[in-house]
Amino acid sequence: MLAATCVALITSAGAQDKQELETLLAQINDQIDKPMLTVATFTQHNHIKVLQAPLISTGEVFIDARTGVAWYVNQPLQSKLIINDRGIDTGQGLVSSSRTIARLLRALISGELSTLPALFTITGEKEGSQWTLLLTPKDPLLARRIQSLRLSGANSVAQLEVMQPTGNRIVIVFNEPSALTELPTRVYDDLYATVP
Repeated sequence: MLAATCVALITSAGAQDKQELETLLAQINDQIDKPMLTVATFTQHNHIKVLQAPLISTGEVFIDARTGVAWYVNQPLQSKLIINDRGIDTGQGLVSSSRTIARLLRALISGELSTLPALFTITGEKEGSQWTLLLTPKDPLLARRIQSLRLSGANSVAQLEVMQPTGNRIVIVFNEPSALTELPTRVYDDLYATVP
């Protein structure tokens, strides 16, 4: 186990590094709280090269470990994404039937890290309870959309930054999540109406 004052910088390049990376990911995975039902609010900053100021939206995300993720943007315009093993649904039908993308989004939002090494080259840093992971896509098709991802947090994913090949980037800051005993009716209906 890493000492609280120790910083570990690890890449997934070599065999020894692979073992160190697996250890780091296991430590982070064990540290992240994963209740069956979770809610968190978020603020999303879309930095677009041609705009001087980022586009900002806020909302809330519900995670049901059995089913998927319900992502609701409340301001400035209302929208939703339901992410499960079928794909990504806006409530008006599937916009992406890619199970890989849906599983990736679920993993990133919920902090389920075990699927990430298959898709990304990873560097990681951990100091005390704070951790950061930098992910670079291995798949050329994914790399056309995502240049890199940076995840950071402590007991949960606190921030997700998406760098795009165009130079645009998205920064999502999550407020401290809370465990739920049950989902609100609208969230339950959204998640379970789209279960495969």
